[in-house]
Amino acid sequence: MGEVRRARFGRAIKIAGLAAVVAVSASGCSVDEVLRFARRAGYTRITLWTNDVLADARRIYQRAGFTLDNEARHHSFGKDLTGQNWSRDL
Repeated sequence: MGEVRRARFGRAIKIAGLAAVVAVSASGCSVDEVLRFARRAGYTRITLWTNDVLADARRIYQRAGFTLDNEARHHSFGKDLTGQNWSRDL
């Protein structure tokens, strides 16, 4: 499983990687529960990072109302990949 990194910018939160979604699923939480928690904690925006090859993560993000902000090519895990930032207001 990948590393989960969180960075807070004002009242926004950025979660990196599908590992965050896997961790959420493994803990029994849904994406909706994570969004509710973030709202209650006072966050106004959330950004999730993934790679374009992770179609399941993209579908989860889209169903939850996230939109693709930007993409950037990078080399990780021994492969050339395209990272994506998906965001939504809370």
